[in-house]
Amino acid sequence: MENLKNNGEELSKDVEHIIQNYLKLFGLKQTESLAVIMGLISSVILITTLLLIFILFCSFVLGDFLNNLLQSKYLGYGITAGIYALIIIILLLRIKKKGTPLFANFYVKLILPLLKIETRQRKDLKGLSIESDYVKESIELHKKTFISHSQLLKYSVMEDLKDQIVDLVSSKLEKRKDRKNGM
Repeated sequence: MENLKNNGEELSKDVEHIIQNYLKLFGLKQTESLAVIMGLISSVILITTLLLIFILFCSFVLGDFLNNLLQSKYLGYGITAGIYALIIIILLLRIKKKGTPLFANFYVKLILPLLKIETRQRKDLKGLSIESDYVKESIELHKKTFISHSQLLKYSVMEDLKDQIVDLVSSKLEKRKDRKNGM
């Protein structure tokens, strides 16, 4: 029984160390992934800002060119603004039709490798949804397996305890018999 107790304590310490190391590994991997994602976000913000400044100046050039071409002070700027309004309407209609934000699937394809997540599905929002359902099913299956294994462990401990008690009672009975026979 003492051996079972010692083994249980050692097992408990081993599990504690394993869990601590897994948590540390998880933290390290998440820190690495977060650093890459933050770097990516910073890069996207910087490039987007520069691109918007470029588009702004190109818009002024286009508006001024159209003003000179149409011999007007404001018509070129109005046409340029109309072009942007048309682009915005087209993008909004696309978002409404698809039901997903712009570039969402692009970011899924970009983020999955950064987080080192393997998937058997397409690398888009629908694929993520399907994979999430599979993972949830797998978790439930593993929960049931864990419960089964814990029940088996409980029965093993109970059987070992029963064997220890039987051995203890048997040895006490044998000692009594030996004392009676010895007298």
